[in-house]
Amino acid sequence: MPKPSGTVYLCNNAIINNSYNDTISFKTASEQHNYWLSLVKLTTTDFMYIRRTNAYIKVPYNLNQLEDVNYLFFRAEKTSKLYYCFVTNKEYISDEASYIYFETDVLQTYMFDYKLKESYVLQEHCDRWTADHKPIYSRTDEGLEYGSEYTVESAYRVVPSISNVADITWYLVVAKQRLKTGDTGAVEGVGDIQAGASQVLHCPNPYVFYLVPSRAVEVETDYKGGLLSNINQFQSFLANSDAGNLVQQIIRLPYLPFDCYYEGNKFYFNNTSANAEYNYFTASYKSDTGISYNISFMRVMWYDAFKGGANKSAQRVLASLGLFDGIENALPTAEEWADVKANPYSVKRDKRFESKLLCYPYRFNYLTDWKNGTAIVKNEYIGADKIELRHLQGIGFNGPARYWVHGYKNDVEGRNNSLLQNAQEDAPVITDAYYTYMLQNRNQLQADRTNALVSIAGNTLSGAVSGGIAGASAGGPAGAITGGITAGVGQAFSGAISYGNMIRNQNAVQKDLKNLPDTIISSNDTSFNLQDNNKDVTFYRMKICCEFEELLADTFAITGYTVKRVKTPNLRSRVRYNYIKTVGANVVGSFNQDELAKIKAIFDNGVTFWHYNTTNFKPYDYSLENIETSLL
Repeated sequence: MPKPSGTVYLCNNAIINNSYNDTISFKTASEQHNYWLSLVKLTTTDFMYIRRTNAYIKVPYNLNQLEDVNYLFFRAEKTSKLYYCFVTNKEYISDEASYIYFETDVLQTYMFDYKLKESYVLQEHCDRWTADHKPIYSRTDEGLEYGSEYTVESAYRVVPSISNVADITWYLVVAKQRLKTGDTGAVEGVGDIQAGASQVLHCPNPYVFYLVPSRAVEVETDYKGGLLSNINQFQSFLANSDAGNLVQQIIRLPYLPFDCYYEGNKFYFNNTSANAEYNYFTASYKSDTGISYNISFMRVMWYDAFKGGANKSAQRVLASLGLFDGIENALPTAEEWADVKANPYSVKRDKRFESKLLCYPYRFNYLTDWKNGTAIVKNEYIGADKIELRHLQGIGFNGPARYWVHGYKNDVEGRNNSLLQNAQEDAPVITDAYYTYMLQNRNQLQADRTNALVSIAGNTLSGAVSGGIAGASAGGPAGAITGGITAGVGQAFSGAISYGNMIRNQNAVQKDLKNLPDTIISSNDTSFNLQDNNKDVTFYRMKICCEFEELLADTFAITGYTVKRVKTPNLRSRVRYNYIKTVGANVVGSFNQDELAKIKAIFDNGVTFWHYNTTNFKPYDYSLENIETSLL
């Protein structure tokens, strides 16, 4: 401690102490000197400096006069440098004199003599917003308590829709062979349809796929000729046509895999090649009452869209929404930004200015269909102002679907962070043993009928001939006629009995088959999902409870954010104050090395610099906003 010379200035009500939790930051030495001069209560040139273990001076004031004196400064005898000091103790000598013990305030004394260089910064106040008020995300783990419960901040349900047609449900029908047009028995389409279906998966495929648009109401004329079938027609077609045994699976598609519009009795898809026109075929069937009906199917002819170099993914943009659309009071408004910029020293602090609260685990999003789990989506990794929800539908037997946020963590295809929908809404598909038997043995049964009739005719003719010959030998022409008729009738009756037995046996077989219960060949029970309306994907925004939000906002306001990296600390990034905590602070300066070591220890312990200004200087007031200087 150098020896004081000239005047010793005794200050009262100094707001800092030798714990160094806080200090005052000045822009210039003259600003610093003027501030401390404003706090001077007493001065003296009549003092005695005593240097022992603890430096102290004898001053001509009694203890009562020094009651609120807690700081002093003076100029050194040889260098004239200003030394700022904490008053650590006061001792009574007499009514006219007292001892004042003091120690150097190293931060104030050497404020303009040292430099804090690139260091390992553990904690500090970082910039939270860009110049255009976009959040700057701090992705480091703060290790703070934030509770175990979350609340729903908003929910965006992606409702299936087509641009100019409403209330449409699409079914993917998987058949083991091409469907027929009912009464005529003609095979649907032309030969390349089968190849087209195979090309969907770029490999030989024994199944044929159809898309069936359907409504849940009885409307046939709303859509230009009734190409859209209602659900009852669809059910009737499956129950009353050959398709009932050809269909292996029926999947309700939550979302059509292409962006679709309806025009001129056809659906068109916006993101397929122009030569991939989608056509229809109409399958006919008869109801139980014998009335003929038609139902329209869409051929899945994707071979034009997928062949050669024109490969296109069967994916679709389901929704595009703003990053924080639908969230009330999540971000400061334009008016609030204008207010805090106009009054940076007096606006009340608002937790919405803490962009850290927009990050995981304090806020996050997730995609869910209520059936297949969830996919977590964190705001800080979306990397855009828009959330673009995409969908990829697998076309195949038990084909899954995938949902993702486009570009999340730079993953544009959603392969690493997506909701995979394995449990498709698979309507029960059954096989009827009697119906199957009749389909499989139709030709054989017809042949049996024909053979029986031929057999009866043949037996009759054979009996007549043989009986006539025998009758002629015995009784002449009259005997030939009588014998032929008798033998012919006998042979015919014998054949009829044989055919009757075959018919009875066949009827018994068919009756037994009718009594056999239907066998489910494909089913994924969706009754609960239908009742619970689980047919769409929802994008949920979640946040921690308000009480913990307030606690965290207070913590971030006081100590900033976890940094944990080597950087040059910025002690002037905020308007009102900056907190800094380092590990092994890199402080350089050409003065007493013991004092320099103390400064390094202060930064390693953590210290808040309150930035002095001539108006509205309110140290220790954390209720006011501490806006970034870069935004002013």
